[in-house]
Amino acid sequence: MSRPSNDDAPPFLSDDAAFLVAEILEEYAPSTPDDYARLAAEAERRPETFEGGPDIAQAVTAELRRRGRALADAGG
Repeated sequence: MSRPSNDDAPPFLSDDAAFLVAEILEEYAPSTPDDYARLAAEAERRPETFEGGPDIAQAVTAELRRRGRALADAGG
């Protein structure tokens, strides 16, 4: 199984958000759409855990959801 990558981060994702997404992918290694949904829900519930505050938490949440949808659409 390949490791999660941040190589496909969209260009509109800030560098800080992309870095945090990469850290989350490395630490938790989500492999199913449900995994991504759980991580996104946790980021949304606890924005104070992100140094960048609610704005960065929102960007991370959106990116995790995007990746989960892409995986689901690909049959994952």
